[in-house]
Amino acid sequence: MTNHYIVFEKTVHSVVHIVQGDTLAAAIWNYIIRDQTEAALQPDGAVFAWGVTYPHPLAYIERWHKCEGDWQIRELPDWAWSDPSAQIFTDKGPDDVTQALESCLEKFVKRSPKADAQWFVWPLTTGVLVTFYQTKHLELKILRRYLWTWNGKREKIVEWKGDYAQLAEELDTQTVHMRPGAQSSLSAVPGGVGF
Repeated sequence: MTNHYIVFEKTVHSVVHIVQGDTLAAAIWNYIIRDQTEAALQPDGAVFAWGVTYPHPLAYIERWHKCEGDWQIRELPDWAWSDPSAQIFTDKGPDDVTQALESCLEKFVKRSPKADAQWFVWPLTTGVLVTFYQTKHLELKILRRYLWTWNGKREKIVEWKGDYAQLAEELDTQTVHMRPGAQSSLSAVPGGVGF
């Protein structure tokens, strides 16, 4: 069965892509091929592009999209094709991301006070993954990753040591379905703000 996904990409301008794949991994690979037609998928799942081997398709996405702006992928359910007014994309609310970034930055600076780093976030099913990194030419060096969670009363921050396979498994790709004329505002939807 082919699944549909929507990719939201924001750099200088915003672009929305619709990609297909039997799995999330296949959909991400189809996006990469559209993005870089010369890319090659290696037998071990690595991606060869721009003369560099990236250990996983999400490593390629981080280097060429997360570092340049924002990039997120969400499931595009069947009902979205027939609903006259469907909300098809959700994200962690801006307050969640701001609080996560501030808290994780504080922890990062304590551990690496002299590091010159940039950051990006991944929405995971368990919280917000904040990644601090540096780039050198075509390569991305991950300095630290922190998983930020909120239980409704207090935050928890743990250093995240997962690999790209675990990142792909925990990636939040859920959408929210609001019926036309629903009374709640988009900001009242648990876990996200609609775009």
